Amino acid sequence: MTRPFMGQCCQCMPTCRKSLLTSSCSQMGLRNVLNIQHELRNRGPLAKIFSHSAYLLQRRTFYKYTNVSVAVLASSRVQGAVHQPTSLTQVVEDMEDDETSSREEKKALCKREKKAKSMLNNMRAHVSSLLVSFTGWFLLKFLSLMTSSIQVHKGQMQLVKKATEKSVPMIYVPLHRSHLDYILVTFILWHYDIKAPHIAAGDNLNIPVFSCLMRGLGAFFIRRRLDKQKGKKDILYRSILQSYVEELLRNGEGIEFFIEGGRSRTGKACSPKAGLLSVIVDAYKSEIIEDAFIVPVTINYEKLLDGNFNNELMGKRKTKETFWGAVRGIVRVVNGNFGHVRIGFCQPFSLKEFMVSQACQSSRAALESVTEPSPVSPSHSEDCAQDSPPDGFRSRHGSFSSLLGSEVVNSDQKEVVHNLGRHIVYDAAHSTALMSTNLLSFLLLTKHREGTSLVTLINSFAWLQDDLSIRKRDVGFSGSLDDIVNHALGLLGDELANPRLDKNGNLVIKPNLSLPHVLELSYYSNAVISPYLLESVIVNSVFAALDTGLSTMTKNISEDDISTSREKILIIATELCKLFQNEFIFIPSCEELHHMLAQTLEELVTSEVLHKEETKILGAYTEEDKKWAKNFGESFSWQSQDSDEENWPPQDYLISVNVEDSDVIERLSFLQSILGPYIEGYWTTALTITKLREKEMAEDDFFKLLHNSAMERVNKELTTYAESSSMEILKNAMKTFQELKLIDCYFAGNLKMVELHDHYLVEEKLQDLLDLLESLRE
Repeated sequence: MTRPFMGQCCQCMPTCRKSLLTSSCSQMGLRNVLNIQHELRNRGPLAKIFSHSAYLLQRRTFYKYTNVSVAVLASSRVQGAVHQPTSLTQVVEDMEDDETSSREEKKALCKREKKAKSMLNNMRAHVSSLLVSFTGWFLLKFLSLMTSSIQVHKGQMQLVKKATEKSVPMIYVPLHRSHLDYILVTFILWHYDIKAPHIAAGDNLNIPVFSCLMRGLGAFFIRRRLDKQKGKKDILYRSILQSYVEELLRNGEGIEFFIEGGRSRTGKACSPKAGLLSVIVDAYKSEIIEDAFIVPVTINYEKLLDGNFNNELMGKRKTKETFWGAVRGIVRVVNGNFGHVRIGFCQPFSLKEFMVSQACQSSRAALESVTEPSPVSPSHSEDCAQDSPPDGFRSRHGSFSSLLGSEVVNSDQKEVVHNLGRHIVYDAAHSTALMSTNLLSFLLLTKHREGTSLVTLINSFAWLQDDLSIRKRDVGFSGSLDDIVNHALGLLGDELANPRLDKNGNLVIKPNLSLPHVLELSYYSNAVISPYLLESVIVNSVFAALDTGLSTMTKNISEDDISTSREKILIIATELCKLFQNEFIFIPSCEELHHMLAQTLEELVTSEVLHKEETKILGAYTEEDKKWAKNFGESFSWQSQDSDEENWPPQDYLISVNVEDSDVIERLSFLQSILGPYIEGYWTTALTITKLREKEMAEDDFFKLLHNSAMERVNKELTTYAESSSMEILKNAMKTFQELKLIDCYFAGNLKMVELHDHYLVEEKLQDLLDLLESLRE
């Protein structure tokens, strides 16, 4: 089967795209790194008998790793933090000649120096080439017990190998799915004789035995919360961390960190955290490094090794990592069957070229804003790389300040980090090879929620695989579709996909839509959303603009009832993108949202899902249309400030829905259902927020109320999507509504409170939001 080559550099970086990529790379196939017989084919009989040992001796991975501890402690940044005046010295600062005060100052300084050394020792890695090689040998045996294969694309690895020869630091940035991710990237690099990187790990994994092993493999441990005291920055710790990373980069060491922070609880790519990314950008801006190669990495499992996250998604507290918990996890993993694993390394791209590209885009945008104002203001788009995003869009993507705080980073650099983080996550998410369990779960939750025969399911699976191939998305499986579907059903198990015989004796597969099982099914399904995301936004926007559901459309209704303005569709689509800003990254940072939405709309017209009524040009709008458009337009600044209200919105044409083709009806239903759980979850959240009209509430109490409301709707079967009650969706909705200034959060002592932003001004805005979400719920 011909596989699409994924992970190619974005067109905004043409030099990297041309310099590394060759035609032979894209034509290479996959390699199962657990199968080493091919690599030993020219060796003697002893190598075949002792294959793992022979393969180990064949690897050339004994690299020297620089100890940067002395340089870190001697750096001006750390020394400045160590010598920062303490409360004691401030009291006696006017008593310099006093011997007692001098002695106390020296003791305080000595204490801070010891504290700095202790922090660094708890943080730093002790990379051992010998341990990396031994671990590679061990994993060859160990991983084959629980996985069928671990596959990489040979062409992708050739690009990474080429990039390592450029003598600049390699920055590996994987999406985070499992604890196994920490060593899988190193394991793959070991196979290709590439130097292992230093890996940023959360201090929750700094547990006995395992921490020693991880340090030897390159892990350096970072506090999950940099500041121990809330509201007070730990300048010493932040200085040590930033200097440690900078010294590694200065010495050409590779670095690996998970840009999402923790593991994804939902199977979707999470918003990027920019802490370490800001350090790398700052190192380039400060000329500590001339350049660095950024390598987005994606890892996908047919069955997740860490188990599910159902307890957390159901509102229970996260279980703390412990030594015995890790041991039990290893025993469970060894005794399990987790299918295939696919690791994708996107084409490395130059940080320097990305920075130059950003500067050019910013200059071009500034020039255009002066010479030719656009009728659609750029600030409506969360995804326009050349302009600063409006309030609410920036915060969705995590923290964009440096480790030392926003006071040392200018707004332009924040914007670069913002765009770089989004570009990395977007590239990785859209380069993920989709596994059999992903496709099967996606079909069961979109096309076949009521269940279907095995034959129909296999046919749908074949359609989805072909459709993904057209969209240039690779899959992590091959072979007979019957075998693949049955293999996926076996991995999901009867708890998630229940096979049973119907009254005619035919085998029927029905998804388990009850909680918490549907949350686990949703985890696997969510990986397939990205290829269809913008289409789902447009289709849902069409239904919202028409204010009618699909079932109503298929009845005998007039042509006017299934036609609406193109501009109205795009306005609502922009609204939805902003609404779900904490759920998805819709486009890469070098693209413009309005353009991509318009292009997606045209593609749906071309495929005859929608029809363009070119003869029906709209030039006049009723007062109701103007008021509606103005309400939404103000939120996104899509309306030009210089536009004449009498002539606004601009002229456009009608778009109608093709309700005559049964295949189109099925496709519309499929695309609409993709965002269904999120629409339901956000509607429930908005409805619960109205209760804040009565009084403000403690945040914990409000979340209990919100989750209980969502669960009540599920228990009373008032919602189609039980997965809409996921705490992840509800928390993201609350975060979005705070960014949209519907609610405010503040501290009363140690208690975090939630209240409406402004009881008078927010009422209409909240009602508009409820109306929009209600129009999307069929």
